[in-house]
Amino acid sequence: MTIAGEMRSRPRRIALVTQGFCTGGGVSTVARWLRSGLESTGNYSIDIHDLATSSKDNTSRRLARPKTWFRRSLRSPSGSDDGVQHWGANAVEVEFMRYRPRVELTRTLRSYDIIHVVTGAPALAAAVMKADIPVVLQAATTAAWERESQFADQAIARKRHHACARPLSRPAERRQGPTGPRHRPVHPWTWWLAQQWLPPVGLPLTGPQ
Repeated sequence: MTIAGEMRSRPRRIALVTQGFCTGGGVSTVARWLRSGLESTGNYSIDIHDLATSSKDNTSRRLARPKTWFRRSLRSPSGSDDGVQHWGANAVEVEFMRYRPRVELTRTLRSYDIIHVVTGAPALAAAVMKADIPVVLQAATTAAWERESQFADQAIARKRHHACARPLSRPAERRQGPTGPRHRPVHPWTWWLAQQWLPPVGLPLTGPQ
């Protein structure tokens, strides 16, 4: 068999990168549906890489816990037999740090053929861009829009913290543009916003369906 024939005969390896896969919610539902659909074709092998969302993530290096600063790895199994890998972050209490690449994660992702990011907000894709392989981004909305309803019932101090943190995540969202991954917005607002951010020529987008 030729090399080309051998490549066609093996399933393509896809790293499905998401957040909150084991905790449920809309993003998790989409990620599970996507994995099931791709695996059912027999043409793809899917691994889930679940990135930290909580400021108290147990796999992360936390500013408030000096003992975690010297943690050798940010990676841990999900605790189930589904092959999900959970990834912590450095200084996880700071929101934009959860969108930063991790050396170990980047090294792992380079073994795949494609990275598919399923997320609520586009900034998460920044965590995978150093892998230098094709990336597909499926995002529902932006960080600011997603969290407006969450801020309403928060204490004043927490509101101020998030108000300062949001602008820090915005550059990561905007970088996922014309030189970034192929982007499929889900929410109509995200579709409109992406049209404002990206040039009209060669727009790497499909509209919400």
